[in-house]
Amino acid sequence: MLNSYNLNNKIITLTGANGQLGRSLAYALLSQGAFVYLTDLHNEIDQDFKVSLDKNYDSKYEYIKMDITSESSIKTAIGK
Repeated sequence: MLNSYNLNNKIITLTGANGQLGRSLAYALLSQGAFVYLTDLHNEIDQDFKVSLDKNYDSKYEYIKMDITSESSIKTAIGK
């Protein structure tokens, strides 16, 4: 099913990226060519997850700490 989607040159923000579902979604989106902003409450991305991403998708993602329940956190994350 994923092969029918072409996400090349698309930019996606994924919330909850450090969680199990978020990781699965990140891999799926990255494998289809998207650049993904991975966001989560934690200051840093899980190290095992980071190693895997760097090995396969080194320059196709960026991790940003963001709390989607906080307007100020969202504004900080997007640079407003």
